Parts: sequence; C-alpha cells; structure tokens
Amino acid sequence: WKGINRNLQKKTTSKNKLKHVVEEEFLYDLIQEDNYPDILEINNATIKKFDKYLKSNPNNFKALNNKGYVLLILEKTDDAIECFEKALDINVDDFHAWFNKGVAYLKHENYYDAKKCFLKFLNLNEDIPTLFKDNICAIKG
Repeated sequence: WKGINRNLQKKTTSKNKLKHVVEEEFLYDLIQEDNYPDILEINNATIKKFDKYLKSNPNNFKALNNKGYVLLILEKTDDAIECFEKALDINVDDFHAWFNKGVAYLKHENYYDAKKCFLKFLNLNEDIPTLFKDNICAIKG
C-alpha cells in the first residue's frame, strides 16, 4: 500500500505543479506589455488569478494595468480606474495605463479627465499617428 500511496502522491504533486505552471504562464501572458488577454477568456476567475499574483508582486505595474483592462472589459469601470491609478503610482510613465485610464473615464462620460489622461499618454508616446492625436485633442472637456 505504501508504494501505491506514494505513486498517488507523486501524481497529485505533478498535477498540482503542472496546474501551477499553467497558471504562471497564463499570468505571464497577461502581464506582458502588449499582450492583452483574449476577450473570450476573460471572467471573474481571471481577476482572482490577478489578485493571487499581485499578493506576491504588488508593485508589478504591468499586472495592475492589465488587471484594470480586464475589469474594464467586465464593466467594472471604477475598479479598473483604481488599478490604473495604482499602476501609475508605481510608474507614472506607463503610457498604457494612462491610455486605459482615459478609456475608463470615457466609459463614465467624464471627458475632462479622459482628455487629461490621453494628453499624458501622447506626451509619453511620440509614435502616435497625427490622426489619433487630432481625435484626442478634439475631445470636449
């Protein structure tokens, strides 16, 4: 019985390790700068995975920004803004977070703050096409 029990423990441990590796890879993909998750895969479990990751990595501004992006998709705009603000507290030059925060303010029809965020985004990222810049500057607010 000891041998069977040991084999079961090994299989369970291997399965848990594999699950951990898969979750780590999933989170790694989610926190990459330009790699936002597929909208079809997003749900509240995704938020829980971010929360678990952020407990041990609270200063990862990319993870905070991407968690905010996921919250935005889930229509949790206030929570998303809070994540973007935390990300910007850590790295004020994260133009992705400035852009996403601007989008969140647009969802609230807060054009004044949206425009401020987009202008900050433009100041940090000079590679934006002129047409996009003109559209941002045209926002009333």
